[in-house]
Amino acid sequence: MLTRVAFVLGALLLFNAAYSTVQYRNFLKMAEKDQSGLPIDIVLQTLAAMVLATWAIVEYTAPFKNIHGSNERVRYDAVDNRPIFYSFQHRGALLFKKQ
Repeated sequence: MLTRVAFVLGALLLFNAAYSTVQYRNFLKMAEKDQSGLPIDIVLQTLAAMVLATWAIVEYTAPFKNIHGSNERVRYDAVDNRPIFYSFQHRGALLFKKQ
């Protein structure tokens, strides 16, 4: 529940930062000033929103599983084994049938 609230809050903060950026750019155009960068409060709000939303997404998903090559012993010849592609009804039966 906390992660969902944190994600929604992070998304709203990110939307607010984008809206503030558009308002600031429009203000600079109307005032005919140089558009060199953004104010520090918008940058900090964007970074905080990204960190909060990223944390919420990582915490909300299932726990990560360890990846170890030694957990399952897979032989080299079995790596390319895909039983779903086996086909036993092919033209070989017609070519090699007994007459």
